Amino acid sequence: MKTESRFGGWVETYTGKIIYPLDPREDEIDIVDIAHALSHICRFTGHTDIFYSVGAHSYICELVAHNEGYNSRIQMLCLLHDASEAYLADVAKPIKEFFADYVLYEKKLMGMILRKYIGDYTEEELGIAKDIDYRVLKNEARLFMKSSGTIWNDYNPSDFNQKIIETINSVKDLETEDIRSNFIGRFNFLVGEVGYGF
Repeated sequence: MKTESRFGGWVETYTGKIIYPLDPREDEIDIVDIAHALSHICRFTGHTDIFYSVGAHSYICELVAHNEGYNSRIQMLCLLHDASEAYLADVAKPIKEFFADYVLYEKKLMGMILRKYIGDYTEEELGIAKDIDYRVLKNEARLFMKSSGTIWNDYNPSDFNQKIIETINSVKDLETEDIRSNFIGRFNFLVGEVGYGF
């Protein structure tokens, strides 16, 4: 058992590492742990018609960025945009706003993950990745939620995009092991393209 003086408790990861999610160190972060965990966490707090993972969503966001001609940095931001959930788990958006400390720790951990694998990034780059994330979300809702997203406050039929839907459909039935493998494969390719280290 760990006895190091650190803030908060620790989590044992898939690869056997120990990470303190509220007081992380860069060397505790591992892309294999991220890919494995995200491929096992269900989107929409589990309220989907099928099991559909955060890992699949992240992989799809990266594919959309690639298909739309964005550079490797944007693709990597898309692939890793939910990476902190591998260590902190996800909190549904309507609840998260009431947990200010969680949001701060999530931001700290996400910043550390992104700096480790991308280096410095701009708000403009992050904004592009967030836009892709949002557009994928709207099309996921159409495919996987009972309401098809029509009861959401920001519902707009123009958000539905056939190319994004085709990308989602090409991934949604993959097994968790395949999602993990594809996630790591794209990561390894993009690290070479971005020119940043591990």
